[in-house]
Amino acid sequence: MLPGGLAAGAMFLPDEVVGRGWALVAPDVELAGVAALAPASNPSALLAHLPDVSVGALFGAYLAEGYAATYDDERLADAVRPGARVVVQEMAQRCLAERGVVVSVLTALLLDQPVWAQADPYTGAFGARLDENVPSGPIGAPLLVAQGSADSIVVASAQDEYVAARCAAGYAVDHREYPGLDHVALVEADSPLVPELLAWTAEPLAGAEARNSCA
Repeated sequence: MLPGGLAAGAMFLPDEVVGRGWALVAPDVELAGVAALAPASNPSALLAHLPDVSVGALFGAYLAEGYAATYDDERLADAVRPGARVVVQEMAQRCLAERGVVVSVLTALLLDQPVWAQADPYTGAFGARLDENVPSGPIGAPLLVAQGSADSIVVASAQDEYVAARCAAGYAVDHREYPGLDHVALVEADSPLVPELLAWTAEPLAGAEARNSCA
């Protein structure tokens, strides 16, 4: 929470929560900005990049378990092969910020085998949920999207695609990429993002015009 009852959000959610729906979530808090740090902004695009990502199965595991726990029409048994279900459920309870998580899950999942129960995970209820979880509509506050170029979980190329789509739709985005930083290093205390994020948070409170990488 910031002075004056304002909030600068460090999160990324579908449009019904960010922007138009913020008043329903926190009616007494004015949304001053949305900071999205290596967000899974476009699940479909991220899944499309999984063959090129060393920990792609890890990201897929979080998606499958999260959707199964949230949506009535999505079952883990439909999305994930039997041999991976126990590990997927266990990993969903752990935090990606722990570097050991990546190593342990890669070993457990035996990545020479697919996580998915079917060759095309984009079909059916799972595919529909992927598409509807892309925050593609208006966000009524300045938006910062920060990304590490060496991120092996949320790959920079998928983030670039998302930002390009928002720009093409006429929305403003402050997009910043940090060379050599992976998913965890981006948000560690010594990350160059930290002082920039603090400065960015102060800008809307001071009435400064939001930066736009699309221009």
